[in-house]
Amino acid sequence: MLPKPLASLNAKCLTFVPVTDRIHSPSKRNEKISRSMAKILFVLFTTALLTVTADAQSKASVLTGAWRLTEMKRGAPNAETLKNPPGLLIFTSKHWSRMYVDSDQPRPEIRDLKTAAPAEIIASWGPFVAASGTYEVSGDTVTCRALIAKNPNVVGPENFSAYTFKIEGNMLTMTDTRNNVGTVASPRTFIYVRLE
Repeated sequence: MLPKPLASLNAKCLTFVPVTDRIHSPSKRNEKISRSMAKILFVLFTTALLTVTADAQSKASVLTGAWRLTEMKRGAPNAETLKNPPGLLIFTSKHWSRMYVDSDQPRPEIRDLKTAAPAEIIASWGPFVAASGTYEVSGDTVTCRALIAKNPNVVGPENFSAYTFKIEGNMLTMTDTRNNVGTVASPRTFIYVRLE
């Protein structure tokens, strides 16, 4: 038996807690660590995914707007430079639309298609390029897929045109590099100025 002062101290202050209640078994500790690691990995994965998505969206938003064509350069073997050909390129968050005239010669006006000569129709309609569709950005490449176009051969899910692009101030430079057929043999470089 404890002396009276120690017995009263023992009864008031000391409580016996079994060791097994204070120390978790190894399997419970591992389970807690596994849950914590899973939460950390989930947060890291989600952050990485949001960063990649935000980067792609920010690249696309850089292109968003209306652009006027100021110059078009065609590479060899048929090298030429067209200054200020009529042309307009529009990017929204997911879609694009482009029209331009691939010639430095004025197109003849046709007043009556029924009486126009085939050569007149070709001279007026031939150099006109028009297409609209969806696009994706990856790094410095924009890949366009036409949903509608003057040339029906470029429409369809298997058809695409890929361009490298660079923006400096209000200038956009795009060069076609490849399409569904392969590498572009005579690449064209389009230079645009931002309208809005």
